Amino acid sequence: MTQTIPVPRASDQTPPPDHQPRSLDGSADGKSLAAHRPRAASGVVCSHLVGRDGPYYIIRTADARSYHRLDARDFFLWQRMDGEHTVVDLVVAYFAAYGSFALERVTGLTSALQTAGFLVNEQQPGGGQTPVRDPRERAATGWQSFLMKQFAVGGIDRLVAVLYARGGRLLFTRPAQVLFAAVSLIGVALYVRLWTSAWRPAGGSGGAAGALLWLVLLNLVSILLHELSHGLTVKHYGREVRRAGFMIYFGLPVFFVDTTDIWLEGKRARLAVSWAGPYSGLILAGICGIVLTIWPELPIGWLLFQFAFLALLTVFINLNPLLELDGYYLLMDWLEIPMLRRRSLAFLGSGLWQRLRAGQRWSREDRIFAMFGLLSALWTVYAVAVGIRFWQGQLAGSLDRLAHSAGGADLLPALAGLLISLVFIAALGVYPLQLARRGLHRLVRFGRTLAARQSRRPPTPRLTDPGADVLPLSQR
Repeated sequence: MTQTIPVPRASDQTPPPDHQPRSLDGSADGKSLAAHRPRAASGVVCSHLVGRDGPYYIIRTADARSYHRLDARDFFLWQRMDGEHTVVDLVVAYFAAYGSFALERVTGLTSALQTAGFLVNEQQPGGGQTPVRDPRERAATGWQSFLMKQFAVGGIDRLVAVLYARGGRLLFTRPAQVLFAAVSLIGVALYVRLWTSAWRPAGGSGGAAGALLWLVLLNLVSILLHELSHGLTVKHYGREVRRAGFMIYFGLPVFFVDTTDIWLEGKRARLAVSWAGPYSGLILAGICGIVLTIWPELPIGWLLFQFAFLALLTVFINLNPLLELDGYYLLMDWLEIPMLRRRSLAFLGSGLWQRLRAGQRWSREDRIFAMFGLLSALWTVYAVAVGIRFWQGQLAGSLDRLAHSAGGADLLPALAGLLISLVFIAALGVYPLQLARRGLHRLVRFGRTLAARQSRRPPTPRLTDPGADVLPLSQR
């Protein structure tokens, strides 16, 4: 169920001059945190859903740039952010409803919603001065955005909607879905049988360069169909495809379609959108397998054979849950744990050691975070190593072209390749150093905490006879 959240109209009345809001520590300060009146922005869309742990809500800003998940208690607070209730009012209302003092919850939720654009951007408590960021923090943020940089094109929702209306909707009918399932299952099985046999199709007549060009073109078509499948599935559930493009993922270029709006739908719709891309690859590979089995002497059989292998390899990579691709979102939606990777890595940095020291019983999410976080950390190291190796190869190729270049038209591409390779190698090389530095800082803080606890511990009394001689260490 989706609805537009009405924003209650704030009162035009202002408190009398002698009424000064007071902060939680009792000091009179009109700009204090306690007196802040969070007010919801207009046009926020909300979807009421039911998950593994009960009902929850997904809210979206009017410009579809930010989404936020609220549980029932957070939604209780959100409904009262009308510009009339102060933070203290929200804390009191929460206490009356749930019987617990939730100042930290209220302030944390208010801050998160303000940052994401769900609240009207008013003067914040504390003077409204923008904090000065540390240069090292700015540099680290720059490197991180460079490793995950997106190059997107907006305004494609109308195009996808036209494609869906003019034939795309037929792909989601029951006969079409039965046909796709049969083609993918039977066709992939036939291709695997051909692959494991000694049969291989005859090579093309265009030479190695021509074969590579045709394979690249077909791969681009498969990528287009992959992303279009995501977009059409989003439109099938009545949601918006806000943008698309490509991004740099650990130094490697990948394509994407923004399907974030599907978060306003339930689990089944989200799983369908994530599965649509890899499913298109299985269908393409299945078609190649069926065609090669029926017409083994087809002149372009060599091209279909190689393309099917490439399509299946792409499906395998996309379904890897340790990459933030389709497999990751399938796992995240199936487990119903938003931001699985980020929360798992955060759990490894703090929550894991607290659980181990305290000997607490592990919950379902604790076990998932520990396992997935460890695998993600290992995969990150592996991905960085592969990225560095790839760009080292590009660097070697650029140096070779530069050494054998006679100048003119060959010189500029060689220099460009050299520069790009160096930049990516530097970026990927800094990333593991940042991880090591963070780990070292955490280890130092942990050691300081232990030392502080030891210094506060009272000395153990010696239960010996004051008149007796101290025993040697070997006899104690």
